[in-house]
Amino acid sequence: MKNSNLILTPQGKKKLEEELVALRTKRPLALEELQRARAMGDLKENSAYQAARAHLSDIDHHIIKCELMLRRSTVVEKQDIETVQIGSLVKIKNGSFEMIVTIVGESEADPKKKHISHGSPLAKALLGKKKGEQASLVTETTVIEYSIIEIT
Repeated sequence: MKNSNLILTPQGKKKLEEELVALRTKRPLALEELQRARAMGDLKENSAYQAARAHLSDIDHHIIKCELMLRRSTVVEKQDIETVQIGSLVKIKNGSFEMIVTIVGESEADPKKKHISHGSPLAKALLGKKKGEQASLVTETTVIEYSIIEIT
């Protein structure tokens, strides 16, 4: 993970905090499972022990990752609905093709949900624009023009 600040929306921060609470809740259960498996005997050939140890290690790793992300993050509040910014839900159109995207922090990006990172080419083209303006997405082979239909 980079040492620079991580940008999060308020929703992204809340989700990360909820994940951290869930992981901290799972940890004591994983520790109990490890202790039960350890009591079974020879640790070298004890697959239950190896699995429990790996599970606890995964939980610990994710706890540390979430804590670091929260510590290094900057929460960006959307200031208005006039301009596309991080946190904006933007309805765009190219010809007859319409789509709604949400501009989010890098760690919140999820293409399946149409949550795009503020650093993505499309988001960079949209940021700072207003309803009715055009955003140009420049690729290696072409320029795609999007009309901004709505910002919420």
